[in-house]
Amino acid sequence: MLSFLPSTTAEAVCWLRAVDEHHPQRVVLDPFARSFLRVPSRAALSAAVRLRPILDVSAHATAGLGGFVQTRHRCIDDALHAHLHQIDQLVVLGAGYDSRGLRFADALAGRPTFEVDHPSTSDRKWRVLQAQHSPPSTLHRVTVDFLTDDVGACLEDAGHAASAPSFFVWEGVSMYLDRRAVEATLALLASRAAPGSVLSLDLVRYPEGHGSIASLNRAALGTMYLLGEPITFVIHPDDAVPLLAKHGWHVVDRPDARELSRRYVRDGRAIYPGAYVVTARRS
Repeated sequence: MLSFLPSTTAEAVCWLRAVDEHHPQRVVLDPFARSFLRVPSRAALSAAVRLRPILDVSAHATAGLGGFVQTRHRCIDDALHAHLHQIDQLVVLGAGYDSRGLRFADALAGRPTFEVDHPSTSDRKWRVLQAQHSPPSTLHRVTVDFLTDDVGACLEDAGHAASAPSFFVWEGVSMYLDRRAVEATLALLASRAAPGSVLSLDLVRYPEGHGSIASLNRAALGTMYLLGEPITFVIHPDDAVPLLAKHGWHVVDRPDARELSRRYVRDGRAIYPGAYVVTARRS
């Protein structure tokens, strides 16, 4: 992503949520997603709704990346629902066009949401919110340059209380970092996570196996290069558990593609086999 432009992948995953809004067996419900799409993406959305069978075929051709985006979002939504009773604030790291601060506003009942992202994407998102919606006063925008800014200090300045339990969403970000940046972020979040805090994130690994299907699955990761946001961090699920534990996070849920499909898929859509979701408590 060019630093002065809104994230391309942020709009792409938003588009996938908007598409699912029109699906008869939808996985994720996000009535705000369409608001953040620019004109070309809205045209593509209209075409996708009209040409649903073609879209379903293309989903399999892309090895189920779209299906994973939709099911991971639902999985993190469910984790947030499950832990609402024990948290005092929501933090969405690398927020993109995430709408949880709107969708969960009633359930949060006055508890603050902090959306942390680069100014290029955050600025555009905020303009859309102000023009098309009425963002609640509990929704706080935290703009940071992840390469140069102290994210912890920015959260502190925005009013995030490290002494109160938080639910941290870190969705669609870790795979674009290097290992050192991933570990630094896990440590940072742990430093601001009071007892009872929860972290939910997605991770990717290289798909295993041989043959044409396995090759297609591995090649699918390379498509991110075409969007200018290449995959740079992969980790096997068995290695993710000690990595999080090293930074004080105890894994309580780790659904892979098969489990995500069992929980959420009723229409046969493909789920990318190299991706999974992790939810962990602060230990």
